[in-house]
Amino acid sequence: MTATRLFFIPLIVLLMLSCGCRCPPRPPESRVRITEPAPNGVGGPDEMGTIRGVVSGVDPNDVKVLIYAHAGDRWWIQPLEDAPFTTVNSDGQWQARIHLGYEYAALLVHRSYSSSSPPKQPPDLPEVGGCIWAIEVKAGRT
Repeated sequence: MTATRLFFIPLIVLLMLSCGCRCPPRPPESRVRITEPAPNGVGGPDEMGTIRGVVSGVDPNDVKVLIYAHAGDRWWIQPLEDAPFTTVNSDGQWQARIHLGYEYAALLVHRSYSSSSPPKQPPDLPEVGGCIWAIEVKAGRT
């Protein structure tokens, strides 16, 4: 191999890894559902509740759930910024204890979606694409 080729092979691999191309295509039947939203609340660090849901159309080992609570003018990553992902059980069920808001979002993401990827306090939710395979939003329970 020439020196030029030896230079470009690692460069191409690095570009593929940095562009977020490491997620396989979204399975067409992939879905996330919130079966029991947490209670409606004003947000803040003290009030917490449980949210539950289910995923379908995917292998539960290939995915995780990213949860946001909407409070004030922002979506807040749940349950914690430094622990943003919820594990999906082998039967597709998931649940998490989270801080309250007036609505909740569950994002079905590929397992390679990293903790540095999700926005922590976005004004709007990310869209389906790349490693984000499905989204559902529901109002808090009254």
